[in-house]
Amino acid sequence: MPRSHHQVTVSELAVAIRHVLNDTVDDAAARATAETVMDFFGYDELVPDSMLQPDDRDIFNQLENAGILNMEYSDTHLHTGKEWKLYYWHMIPERVLELKAAAEEAAAHPVEVEATEPDDNGEAEAYAEVPEEAWEH
Repeated sequence: MPRSHHQVTVSELAVAIRHVLNDTVDDAAARATAETVMDFFGYDELVPDSMLQPDDRDIFNQLENAGILNMEYSDTHLHTGKEWKLYYWHMIPERVLELKAAAEEAAAHPVEVEATEPDDNGEAEAYAEVPEEAWEH
């Protein structure tokens, strides 16, 4: 897969993360996650999976599920003749920009949700029929 030459910023990544994880993170958490991810990437295109701690790997896996990151591997041969797989993470800048644009579009055109009365299955009416004396102790 050819790599994009766009350098993703922390702000772009934070907006994308907030957009795909909107029910589970607020702006501050999205920003913190973006900073964590960008600390690993810096100006590199690839992050060796072996650099990640379990909590970091959980974040990377979540972002892989959102299409923001992707894991790939390469084979290398050790001097003993054994083959070794090296796993790497890479960011997909096009997906980050796509999610950022979708978030901006959603913010520009919020969906209005019509408020409805909760269905109480007639319970409110039943209580309305109870005389006031019944509520006194």
